Amino acid sequence: IKIGRSFNVTQRFNTFKKSHGVEKLEVIRLYEGTHDNVFKTEQEILYELRRKGYKYEVNWTNEAFIVDCLPSMLNLVESSILSCYT
Repeated sequence: IKIGRSFNVTQRFNTFKKSHGVEKLEVIRLYEGTHDNVFKTEQEILYELRRKGYKYEVNWTNEAFIVDCLPSMLNLVESSILSCYT
C-alpha cells in the first residue's frame, strides 16, 4: 500500500508507471482538506505505520506498507480532520 498526497492523482499515477515501472495501481480512498492538514495527516500516518512495523521495502518509494496495515491506516485517516472525497 502506498501512502501519499497529490494535487493531481492521475498525473502522479502516470509518473509512477513511467518512471518506476509500477504497472498496477489502485486508489483505495481519496481524502481532502487544507494543504497543511493533508500534510500533517500524511506524516502522522507514515509515522504510526512505520512504528507498528508495517514498512514494505521497494526501490521507488519509502511510503510503501504491507497490506496488513490497511485497518490501521483507515482508522488513522478516518479519525483525522480530513474529509472523504466522493
